[in-house]
Amino acid sequence: MKPSTREIFKSLALAAAALVGLILWLKFQPVPPADWSEKGAGEPLCPGFTETAQPRRVTIVRPNAADGETVLSEIRLERETGGWVIKTAEDAPADSPDRMTMVLAPLRRLAVLSNLGEMTVGDETAADEFHRSCKLLDPAAAGSSDLADAGVRLTVTGEEGETFADLIVGAVPEGSAQRRDIRYVRLAGSDAVFTADFSGEALGESGQEKALPYVDRLSTDPIDWMNRDLLRVSRWNIARMTLYEIAFGADGTPIPHRVLTAAQDPEKSLGRVWELIRLVTFDPDGKPTPAEITDENREADNSALNERAEQITHLRFDRLVRLPAEPADLARAGRPVSEWGAFADALAPLGFRFADHDPADPDSVEPILLGAEGTASLSMKGGLRLTVLFGSETSAGQAILVIPSLDGELLTEPAPRQAPEGASDEEIRRIADENRLAESEYALNRENAETALREALRRFGGWVFFLGGE
Repeated sequence: MKPSTREIFKSLALAAAALVGLILWLKFQPVPPADWSEKGAGEPLCPGFTETAQPRRVTIVRPNAADGETVLSEIRLERETGGWVIKTAEDAPADSPDRMTMVLAPLRRLAVLSNLGEMTVGDETAADEFHRSCKLLDPAAAGSSDLADAGVRLTVTGEEGETFADLIVGAVPEGSAQRRDIRYVRLAGSDAVFTADFSGEALGESGQEKALPYVDRLSTDPIDWMNRDLLRVSRWNIARMTLYEIAFGADGTPIPHRVLTAAQDPEKSLGRVWELIRLVTFDPDGKPTPAEITDENREADNSALNERAEQITHLRFDRLVRLPAEPADLARAGRPVSEWGAFADALAPLGFRFADHDPADPDSVEPILLGAEGTASLSMKGGLRLTVLFGSETSAGQAILVIPSLDGELLTEPAPRQAPEGASDEEIRRIADENRLAESEYALNRENAETALREALRRFGGWVFFLGGE
């Protein structure tokens, strides 16, 4: 059957529309020089970066807009025994595993989507112009006037210095699928230009948030590589909480209000029921007066304590700054704050002040460091204690100091039970077995607590964290 005139016109119209679409698509694509050779379609761009390859260093160099101009920025990250650290930010912890995974995982399966060919040797001008049109100039080699046309350079190396990836990631090709993260890309040092899909992971179900674009994952801002949850603890695991409600006068002297300690059994109360075990108030002269714990005040205001615990365990910082070298070394080593006294002048502007003794303990002789806006001490059921000092508001935000230690009261070594006089041999053996079991449990708990303390010292030791800020 012959096609009707209408069908013929319809086919011609569709063909014309397709031709117009092709012309428009080609019009807005960067036009490569004429002399390209076919190469690599479907091949991996980082063939040495397999699932078993262990990266050691990641370097990102990119242009960034700052104060109305484009400037070059760089970040170097390195994997050490305790995790990734940021070498361009005084070894700050790069402890945001999600971002590291989002950067490295796509590279292991990154393949050429389409091939725009390889430049003829000697045609450097044409190569530069084509790279410029694709936003693929090397940022590490571009002049300040060319940074706007530079891409993002990502280099990943291994333990022995082997190069797993050295890419320059450029612009999104005009007309690319909106649901995929397709980019122009080239290997650093090579003129060949490809397109590749950096989406990395399977797209989520409809309605889920789209993954962060790949070039946005390649941040050179250190804070983006950090887990900004300050304490990373759950209030369900708090066994004891002490709140020092103490301010400081203009001359730096403490103005105590009260100190309270409340305890809970997380396994029984699900972190909702607190029992007051210490309450100290102060007379007009600042002398501490322990208050008697009675049936009337034994159960503290649970809603207020729950709210305070919730606030403290959900703190998120926006910036961190290394303490001066000497107190930073003491903090990292876990030395008691009584040894920090020589550096009081460096701590005072941030709102961390020394009292000559614990204001709630008249028998104390050791100096204690407190926050001008209050101090909270959280003892976790495993025996780790995190003392959080809330300092002054500064242009960088409110200064926070976290001092890890062990809570000796939660890690008390068990006293061995003695067999009663006249006990049978069987009972003596049973008591001896129970003593050995209790001693083994204590040793294990102590080991776990000391491991948690070492990790906390690595994270908090020597750093001042800031909440909010300009």
